[in-house]
Amino acid sequence: AASDVYKRQDDNIQQFTLSTAYKVGTASYDGAYSVGGDGLGSPNAFRWNNNGTKFFVVDFDLDSVIEYSVSNAYDVTSGTITEGTNFTTTSYESNPYDVGFNADGTQMFVIGNGSDKIHEWTLSTGFDLSSTVTYVSGTSLGTSDPAHFDFNPTGTKLVVIDYLTDAVRAVS
Repeated sequence: AASDVYKRQDDNIQQFTLSTAYKVGTASYDGAYSVGGDGLGSPNAFRWNNNGTKFFVVDFDLDSVIEYSVSNAYDVTSGTITEGTNFTTTSYESNPYDVGFNADGTQMFVIGNGSDKIHEWTLSTGFDLSSTVTYVSGTSLGTSDPAHFDFNPTGTKLVVIDYLTDAVRAVS
């Protein structure tokens, strides 16, 4: 199983193989992919689609979510990696920190501290930022500096991390 850890100092996505699933102590380093070489200056978050054929990077400085395709599922160290659509969030979020999707990729969520909101868009084709992307709304979550978030598998619980207060806030 492969796990990916992002390291901001060098604009690389670091990849490790775990000899025992979910046991990070069994990690061995596979290599890296440099998103800095693609013009990203402050990549801040990373998320795979469901089958590992695409990943999404949030760039804080570009105010964007950038879509990539990979020829080898869940692997950023071999095969072909192709930068795709660069989706700009500036109209709604000037400091994006994290991106997430619903189960089929037809809803995209971006959180950041420019607006202190979580924003939602619909995608006409799941996990495809080149399809029709329509803004739905932005919702304040009562946190001043939201940085990262995740949903439970059914989408009925949302957890948000506030980086300034070091708080984890559950929203239902």
